[in-house]
Amino acid sequence: MNSPMRAWLPANALDESAVEALLLPAIREWGRHWLVDGDVGLAPMFQDDWPAAAASAQWRSIGAIASVPAGEPACCLLASAMLGCTVASTSLQPTDRKIIERIATAAIDDLLTRLAKLAAAPVERIRAAPVDLESCHWWELSLGRLRRGVKLAVSSEALITLLTSTLPKSDKVSLGSLDEALGRQQVPLSVGLGNCAISFADLNDLGTGDVLVLDTDTEAPIPLFVSSCPSHLRGRLEDDAGQAKFTLEPQETEHG
Repeated sequence: MNSPMRAWLPANALDESAVEALLLPAIREWGRHWLVDGDVGLAPMFQDDWPAAAASAQWRSIGAIASVPAGEPACCLLASAMLGCTVASTSLQPTDRKIIERIATAAIDDLLTRLAKLAAAPVERIRAAPVDLESCHWWELSLGRLRRGVKLAVSSEALITLLTSTLPKSDKVSLGSLDEALGRQQVPLSVGLGNCAISFADLNDLGTGDVLVLDTDTEAPIPLFVSSCPSHLRGRLEDDAGQAKFTLEPQETEHG
């Protein structure tokens, strides 16, 4: 059973073909190291009733990344692929059974370690308990010519980490100083010539040539507004060849 995907991930982020392409190189390298013919296949599978059988599967797990059932059936399948001959549990003596179990467990633990390194996760101690099987993607490893294989459960969180690590790196942006960035910003300025109030009736009757009397003293400095907010700056408005020119005046300082 696959866990619900995160809303911020693309709909096909955990597509089986994409995940298989990431896992298969590491699994094939593991197969070349442990199996007599080095042939390992990977195929997605349904979870079925494996969580219900967690107690009897004799799980081997690394962190919260991946789990492999390491019970007697899985060990015999793996030993058969490692030795190149059929290893039947019914024909094993107690001593042989222990040897097969140790060899197969070593191979399984090595597979889990390789998957942890692939996900760039800390290599933790192998534990005999499954990961959260309800939040995993399930796969089956086909070993050599064996039709049946070993089950593999990989957590969705580990797959997400693995997939995001393969995304192309974004170009680094060289950031300048904050003072330089603020210095290039445009700030709107406005000059307050004055205010007045008239009735709606007079407003409707306004026409060319009408004069509005402002509350500003013609000899007084005119205030300067920065981003529509009053400032302490004052100046005078002059006519410079038909163009309005605002000249700031020296500011008075208060002496304590």
